[in-house]
Parts: sequence; C-alpha cells; structure tokens
Amino acid sequence: MNSLETEPSGIESSIQRVDPYLTGSDLPLNQGQTGQLQAIAQELLSESATEFHGPATWIDRHGDVVLFVGPTGTGKTTASKVIARKLGTQLIRMRLVDLFGKYVGETEKNLEAVFHAATNAGAIILFDEADALFDKRSDVNDSHAHHAPIEADWLVRRIEAYPGLVVLGCLKLPAHWKKMSRVVNFGPMAGGRG
Repeated sequence: MNSLETEPSGIESSIQRVDPYLTGSDLPLNQGQTGQLQAIAQELLSESATEFHGPATWIDRHGDVVLFVGPTGTGKTTASKVIARKLGTQLIRMRLVDLFGKYVGETEKNLEAVFHAATNAGAIILFDEADALFDKRSDVNDSHAHHAPIEADWLVRRIEAYPGLVVLGCLKLPAHWKKMSRVVNFGPMAGGRG
C-alpha cells in the first residue's frame, strides 16, 4: 500500500494523507530531535486533558503550531509522522506553494479547503515549504507578491483558530515566528545524528 492517499477532486486532489504508521521511507532522527518531538507530543496531550478538566479560560486557547526548520529531505515529514503517532491522529501534508492562486482570495479559499479536510479527519496538518509564503511578503518581483501579505496574515489567523496541530516546514525560520517556543531543527542545524 502506498503511504500517500489523496482526496478525489479540486484542490483536495493535491492534499496528501500520510499514513503515520508506515515507516519504510522515514529518515533517521537524532536523539535531540526525538526528545523534542516526545516533549511536544506530551505537552499537547497534557493540554488536551486540561481542556476537559481545566479552567473556563481554556476556551481562549488558540491552535498549536510547531516549526520544523531545515533543508528539504532532512526528516520533517518523518518528524510529523512521529508526532501523529504519539497523538494517535492522522497526518495531512500539503506543499504551501501548491495552494497559491492567481486571483485575490483564491489562495485563502484553497487553504480553507485544507483546513476543512483536516478538521473532518481530526488530522495534524504539515505545510511543507511554508516559508515560500512568508518570504514573499517583501519580494515584489514575484507574481504572487502583491497577494502574499494578505495571504500570510490570513494563514496566521487561520492557524491560530485551528483546533488541531499545524506543522510549518520551513527552510529557514520566518521572522514572524522567531519567538516560537516549539521549533525543531533539521539538517546541519540539528547537530549530530544519534
């Protein structure tokens, strides 16, 4: 069986459902990364328990975001699968650049389709190449640049409203997310393998 299943039509046909339990092509993670992933999963599980037994202020909680930073092919999808397994949930993977639209509002509509599919599946969302959107905010030569600030701001708000976990896979840390506490590095920045 293939590790990726796709939705049938429209932008949904580009959404990849990754089987978190199929580990054949997973890249090795070092001990530091594994420890960070376990800590993140445990924190999310603890927050979940608090949601049902904790204070009324819990309703103000926003969606959870984790940043995976490093070059392509260094284990970001593997790490997303590890967290999905720990949380006992599905994983949806999408290259953010595949969602860019030509017209105002089209990218937001495509993103909303991904959030809708993930909500219905109760899944973690992995947006690969997420910095492609955030970096375009200052690149006026790009065909999508004049839409990018609206799209990036909309995406940030939508992530914060999402009741599940969103993983942003980035080549480098976007300026908007520099204060994030949940950042896992991959590739040369991750240190040695172990």
